[in-house]
Amino acid sequence: MRKAIRAAWVLSAALAVAAALPAQQAPADAFTGGLHVVLHEALFRKATPQEGRAHLVLSLEADAGKWHRVWGQALGYNNGVHTGVVREAAVTRDAIRLKVLVLTDGDMWVPGGHVGVYAIDLKRGEAGTLAGTYEGSFKGAAISGTATGKLAPPRPIRIKGFQDLDPQAHPRVLFRRSDLPALRDKLKTPFGQAYFELAAKSWDPISLGVLYQLTGEKKFAEAAEKIIREYKEDFFVGSGGSGGTGHKLVSVALAYDLCYDAWGADLRDDLRRRILKGIDSLQLFLEGPANYHPCSNYYGPGRGSAAIASLVLWGEKGPEPAKPPDPVSEAKAVRPVAGYTPGKGVPVVDFQPGQPPRQWLCGGPIDIQASGAFFLTLAEYAVSGAHEGAGKTLASFAGGKPRAITLTFRKLPAECVTDAGVALDKLADPAKCSTTVLFAVLKVAADEVVGLCRGQAATKVFLSGAELDDESYYRLTPGLYPMLVVHAAAKSTGTIAPRLSAPASADLALRRAAYDVRLALWQADHDDWKRLGGADPGLIRRFHVGHRQVWRHYRLGIGDGGFHAETGSYSLIGGWYPLVYATAYLKVFGRNASAWPDVTHLMPRRMMQVLFCTDGKPMVQKVNSVVGFDPNWVAAALPIVPDEWKPAMLWGWNYARGVTGEADRAKILGSRGAFTGGLTLAQAFCHYPLEMKPVHPGKIMPLTWQAPTFGLDVFRSGWQGSDEFIAQVFAKASLIAGWNHGNAATFRVLGLGHGWVTGSVGRVGFRIQEPVVMLPTNETQERACGRLAYRKVQPDGSGIVTIDLNDVYSAPSEKKHAELYDGNLIRHPENLVESGITGLRAFAFDYSGAAGTPCLAAIVDKIVGGRRRFWQWQLSAEMLSQVKIDGRTFTIDQGDATMKATFVTPEDPELAARNEMVRVGKLGDKHRSFEGNLSRVIAAGKDHFFVVLTFQRGAPPPVRIEGHGLAAKVTVGRQTVRFEDGPPARIVLQPLK
Repeated sequence: MRKAIRAAWVLSAALAVAAALPAQQAPADAFTGGLHVVLHEALFRKATPQEGRAHLVLSLEADAGKWHRVWGQALGYNNGVHTGVVREAAVTRDAIRLKVLVLTDGDMWVPGGHVGVYAIDLKRGEAGTLAGTYEGSFKGAAISGTATGKLAPPRPIRIKGFQDLDPQAHPRVLFRRSDLPALRDKLKTPFGQAYFELAAKSWDPISLGVLYQLTGEKKFAEAAEKIIREYKEDFFVGSGGSGGTGHKLVSVALAYDLCYDAWGADLRDDLRRRILKGIDSLQLFLEGPANYHPCSNYYGPGRGSAAIASLVLWGEKGPEPAKPPDPVSEAKAVRPVAGYTPGKGVPVVDFQPGQPPRQWLCGGPIDIQASGAFFLTLAEYAVSGAHEGAGKTLASFAGGKPRAITLTFRKLPAECVTDAGVALDKLADPAKCSTTVLFAVLKVAADEVVGLCRGQAATKVFLSGAELDDESYYRLTPGLYPMLVVHAAAKSTGTIAPRLSAPASADLALRRAAYDVRLALWQADHDDWKRLGGADPGLIRRFHVGHRQVWRHYRLGIGDGGFHAETGSYSLIGGWYPLVYATAYLKVFGRNASAWPDVTHLMPRRMMQVLFCTDGKPMVQKVNSVVGFDPNWVAAALPIVPDEWKPAMLWGWNYARGVTGEADRAKILGSRGAFTGGLTLAQAFCHYPLEMKPVHPGKIMPLTWQAPTFGLDVFRSGWQGSDEFIAQVFAKASLIAGWNHGNAATFRVLGLGHGWVTGSVGRVGFRIQEPVVMLPTNETQERACGRLAYRKVQPDGSGIVTIDLNDVYSAPSEKKHAELYDGNLIRHPENLVESGITGLRAFAFDYSGAAGTPCLAAIVDKIVGGRRRFWQWQLSAEMLSQVKIDGRTFTIDQGDATMKATFVTPEDPELAARNEMVRVGKLGDKHRSFEGNLSRVIAAGKDHFFVVLTFQRGAPPPVRIEGHGLAAKVTVGRQTVRFEDGPPARIVLQPLK
């Protein structure tokens, strides 16, 4: 009874939402802002909500109460870009209530077109957090669950005096027409003349297009045209998905933008067609074994280059968008079978819309799950004379072998018919696969328009020999209609009630909702078309899709704090065009492409990890992602960097190019990267701010940095460029859906001019390669994530971090696809399999000097359960000879500086320093294995690990230990170190008074 009430509520809610008023007349103080909302398990891939559940992630934005399109992603469902509308909204200080319709998009594996109707009820918490519930339906089934989210940061206009772009104006991407006077003045400077000389001889269409705009000389546009005309038709493909895709598409699109008014209409039209072909191909490029998660080196080039090209075409004129026709008005005609006479015992039922027949002939069930031609043969047989007692032999396959099936029709037993439909489990064994056939004749007395409500996805319905689908409406005329129902399933459970319902019925509420979404999206397209002076709606849609696809890279591949998840050089390949897009988007629309601190913080994060040595040779230590300060990336990123950090970024740009003053600024135009030389050269010229004074980062940049999405913490002791320390802790707080290493809770320390600990630097990485604790005889999830449990920082750059490693120490699931994390970076705690082992890792870095040393560090590994374990400190092979072991300590002596590690517990560690061959992973597969020498200090022990480290020039300070185990108190100089088991568990630093 409760299920029936709930189903009725869902249908009535769907009807109410679908029939809601169009855009609200909002009061002046109505909500303005954005929301990021996760509807937990709001979609399902299979036939029923019990199978293949997936989270739906929604981005919503409103201006003064007017809600824009809803955008959704569900990477546990498919790769589609889902769209929707807000039909009702109430935003107060304490709560947010929404009614949202979402139309799913498809990909090459999971089709789209399904409608989700969701009533969302959220309470507002601290720091903009949202939490609550949702109720609604998807694929016609009632569904409900928890909802979480966050208020998005504002996305204000960043460019002073910004004017909305004329939709037909070019250029617009590298710079706008309004920028030309300043750029032409810049060209007259020595810096500009150096650019002119390089660009003029580069024979690159972007460089030539820039020179055409700066000089007005058509010879440059003509030279660019000559290059472009030599490109083959499918220039957008390049050499492949990883690093080879998109370069020529970007070159052509930017040259089109720069030379638009110099080229003839025939060339522009041809290039427009080819650019569109490239955009469409790359936005749908999901083929082969490549990784198309948004973090990856395949996703970024394809999606980013297509998005850049979509900006170039945005706003160009096109036809008025066609209003989607009401599907009822386009009902397909299905006619009675001419001359048909029902056979013996065939029930003829007066047709009643919305009511399934209560009398049937039944064939089967047979013990196979039929498919393919089996259905068509049955449909033909039904029309040609199926009747009671008739036997029909059909060819089928079972277990890969041909098999003859004889199907005999009989009256369906009365006990199998209920008010809800035909009870399948009274016909077939619900634990086994089966195929059941039902046959009756509908007697239609008047003209009718109907739609199919099949009841279960495994049910097929044929009327007058034609198969009916879930989207169309059908026009019937008086007469007899043979109706054949075939239900073929792996498990035959529940009931089926296939029926033909009236368009306004509750049965077809979701179908009307689907039309309502399409109508609302058409209205949004039409509004854009009018507002933008006839802008082509197809180009606008490509822009929106491109923006959402690149936005996914920002959120799922870079994350808050600008970490950049993909490993090694793959993050460069994956991130380049999304970065270029971010600067182009700012130029076109005046605001950031993402409201979140992701792509805008990418280069500041990398700056935080660089030791800018006074000799001009920077030092870095890699933690999973690329570090370093590539000036080509600075050139691309500077416009989007937060304004307060730009002078420091300029200082770093000068440092990286060796610029010491105005006289040698031309060095900024030095070597280009491995991408498009003309693009990076133009970015350097356009983005280098001659009028800005560089400021040393020590006066502007912070000493601590957090990239919380993926869990990077950086603690700097200063920016003096010589002896300062840079400690990095990597929790790996989210799934890296690329080259995912087993490196949760790893760390690096750079200081006194030396790196002191190492880890994996290649694309393939295993936990054995990192400075972590290993449990070699326990089966755990070494590639799982750590979760931040505690964090505290000090003004001098010191910091304390605790990382929960229970996921790493959990057991692998035996269930297929029962992953702890999905592609949306959302954790699924229901899939955690406890192993009997729990653990955490805590860090502390102290730069206060209270210990009598420039850096004091402590590491605690508290692990409960499991068997043999060892703690390891990874070194370079050259450093191994510099290690000295003495009792419970080991020292690394690098000549002018030392590090001394003292084990508080275990008190008698089995310490060894050695270089040895290690083989892990799927040997022979270079993508899934590691085979090589590791140099490391290993400490074996039976319990937890508590280690105190001092870094110094000269003799290390004495370390005094009072107590035992994790309860011990350590004193170094005037600093005390102890571990508190919490909550929250953490290392405590407390100077002596």
